[in-house]
Amino acid sequence: MARRGKEYTPRKRACIVALHEQGLSLREIEARGYGKKSAIGNVLRRYATLGRTSPKKRPGRRKVSSSRADRVLCRLAIQGRLKGSNELLTDWHASTGVMASSRTVRRRLFNNGLKSYRPAKKPLLTVFQRKRRLAYAKAHSNWTVDNWKQVQ
Repeated sequence: MARRGKEYTPRKRACIVALHEQGLSLREIEARGYGKKSAIGNVLRRYATLGRTSPKKRPGRRKVSSSRADRVLCRLAIQGRLKGSNELLTDWHASTGVMASSRTVRRRLFNNGLKSYRPAKKPLLTVFQRKRRLAYAKAHSNWTVDNWKQVQ
C-alpha cells in the first residue's frame, strides 16, 4: 500500500504536541502552518495513546541473502580477484543457492568493504629489455652487501 503523504519531521511533531499542550486547538495549529487538521489530529492521538510521536517501525523488504551467504560471496570475490559481478553471481548461486541480481552482488561487496578496481595494464618487457636485465644480473651476481651500499 502506498504512502498517502510525506511524514512529518520529529521537530514538527514535537512542535505540534507543544502547541497543543499550551492550549491551542487543532484549527489554530493548522492556521500556524503545521499541516492539515487530520494529520495534526493523528500526531496528537498517537502521542496520547502511545506516549510518543514517532510512527511504528516498518518492516520493509527482507534481504535476499543471509549474513552467512554474504560472507561466502566476499570469500569468492577475494579468491577470484579478476571476476566480474556476473561471474561471482553464478559462483555464489552454485555455492549457496541465492538468487540475486549482479547489482545486488556489487552492493553486498561494497557494503562489506570490497570496492571494484580495474587491474592496471602494464606493457610486457621486450626481448631487448629482458636481455639487458639478464646481462646486468650476471655482471653483478658476485657483488657483496658493501658493494650495494655504495650504489646511489
